[in-house]
Amino acid sequence: MEVNQLKQWNIADKISNNKVKIFSTNFLEDIINPSIKIASYNLAKCEYDNFKIALIDFEGSPVFMCGILIHGKIITFYIENYKFRSTLYITILELIKKIQNYALFAFSDHERFELLFIYRYLGVQAHDISQYSFIETFPIINLQKIQYESLTEAIFSLHMNTTTSTTGDPLLRNSKLVDSLFATHQYQEIILHNRNCLINEYTLFQKRWLKNCLL
Repeated sequence: MEVNQLKQWNIADKISNNKVKIFSTNFLEDIINPSIKIASYNLAKCEYDNFKIALIDFEGSPVFMCGILIHGKIITFYIENYKFRSTLYITILELIKKIQNYALFAFSDHERFELLFIYRYLGVQAHDISQYSFIETFPIINLQKIQYESLTEAIFSLHMNTTTSTTGDPLLRNSKLVDSLFATHQYQEIILHNRNCLINEYTLFQKRWLKNCLL
């Protein structure tokens, strides 16, 4: 669902005035299924940590990893074998269901398309997806300024050193490598790449999207 400029301003205003006093990510990390692996990473404290926002980033074709940045923490959910694909997809929909009242951001419309695919894939696989029907119209706010803008270009537009965008990313922003790394069980490299993507997107949210919307 496209979010136009007026809607973005309304969302930004709502975000700025609807903060949580006490926040925790425990409600997203209480997964006990052993086929779902979880990696967590705490960011440096930030004035936006209590905003009711989340950022999402998928890895893989088909998706085998989902990273969520929420309340100053990055939580990565992934599988090590595609036989657990449906289990991961149900987990992802459950996560989105838990944060329905949060503003959800991503860089580009890719995550929106993947989320719809995940929802429909589970339906084709004969899973009961009736409780997730909200996914059909669930908005994910695109942080791109223009279509086809790359994440590196977006960071550069902030007049930041572009090497910052690759710091801590063993893939040096080359997302095309994730599938081959998954095939050779190099999960940590993909986790670090996913984490770097989300950190850069969080920077864009703070320094470009929110700033521009509230001007």
